[in-house]
Amino acid sequence: YAFRAARKPDRRRDRALRRRQPARHPVHRRARRRRAFATRRPASGLDGGRSVPYTFTGNASTLGSAPADTLIDTFYALSAWYRNRGVWMMNGSTLAAVRKLKDGTTGAFLWAPGLAAGQPETILGRPVIEDPTMDSVGAAAEPIVFGDIASAYRIFDRVGRSILRDPYSQATSGLVRFQARRRTGGALVLAEALRKIRCATS
Repeated sequence: YAFRAARKPDRRRDRALRRRQPARHPVHRRARRRRAFATRRPASGLDGGRSVPYTFTGNASTLGSAPADTLIDTFYALSAWYRNRGVWMMNGSTLAAVRKLKDGTTGAFLWAPGLAAGQPETILGRPVIEDPTMDSVGAAAEPIVFGDIASAYRIFDRVGRSILRDPYSQATSGLVRFQARRRTGGALVLAEALRKIRCATS
């Protein structure tokens, strides 16, 4: 019988073999980057740091000399795919001004109430969301955003959460307190799906 002697481990040879192994497929790298976004804070969003395009009003205190035209230009600046899924977003004071605007040709109001119960108000046929955190009309302000917000912005929840059981702080009341913590982040992922209106600086 012939016996083969046991081979001693050679760390140098093993490292050389690992270096010669083919690199992972780029699909795996993309998947790792997508997973990393859910666990790390992004520096510039997922859209390459691109900013949302805007329609310029040319006036610092109003929506322009022809504000109805500004809204119409903003509406049709988006592609039909995003336009048909778009919503308007502005605060209450801006919405009050927009409700008074009329089409220069027909004289019809651009704003329309929701006629059926539970239906939103619309501007140029698209729903309006009132957001009190939006800018008011003013110098260098961006008071109105229009577009497919559901496609443009993403909210990501980090997988897993931490829960702390505290039986001491409320023990005199016979209660047990639970403290939960979860990390959530958001970022612009598709700048081309939005369009904003920007006022002049002066």
